[in-house]
Amino acid sequence: MDAETQELFDLGRSLTQSRFELEELKRRRAEVESTRPEPIVVESYPTPLSRTVSDGEVHFQLSGGRIVLIPLEQLVAQLKQNAERQKYKLLDAPELADTVGPLGGFRLRYTLQRYDVSAETATLTGRSGSYARLERWTLVPVSSQLGEPVDEALAEGSEFRQAVSKLRPGRETITIWTYQDSFASFRRIKKALYELGFSVAARPLPVGIPISGSPEGSKSAAE
Repeated sequence: MDAETQELFDLGRSLTQSRFELEELKRRRAEVESTRPEPIVVESYPTPLSRTVSDGEVHFQLSGGRIVLIPLEQLVAQLKQNAERQKYKLLDAPELADTVGPLGGFRLRYTLQRYDVSAETATLTGRSGSYARLERWTLVPVSSQLGEPVDEALAEGSEFRQAVSKLRPGRETITIWTYQDSFASFRRIKKALYELGFSVAARPLPVGIPISGSPEGSKSAAE
């Protein structure tokens, strides 16, 4: 992306995050206003303070009220293998774009950039030549109907429940890329995961914006 496009992308994501937080505040206010004065219910979650997720992160997409596991780790492994085979093409071109997958309903499109070591850097370090760097990756769903509706996903024996049963609370954090049309569904999923002992990170996105990442991207913050 050029600087202007990147700025617009970041502003869109920031705006969606703000809307997500606003909807959460509105929901809490409505709950307070509609609650009778006698009963007071306090929900306690295992990790009230947010923390940056550095490893052990498992990703899900929540879009159109449907949730699906993203096999991001396996797709990134395919990216690395494919990039290793294709990197020779950067000898004749400054940039390389390719796609791996599909896997689990997703393709992963990526862009590699060639960087040439400057003469000044070569003099200082004694190293010359060029190197390849990942600029950006983007997930491309093969369908708009991936995964299960949230009602089905929360039921016993669902694909979502089976996927979560293979994870370890305290060792792995669940990150849910949540589109603007599914904020209410996210709250239900989050509550169910809390009850199982998991830390949950939300990555809200505007409808129509694909899940993507880059070396300069931010890490998830889990609660």
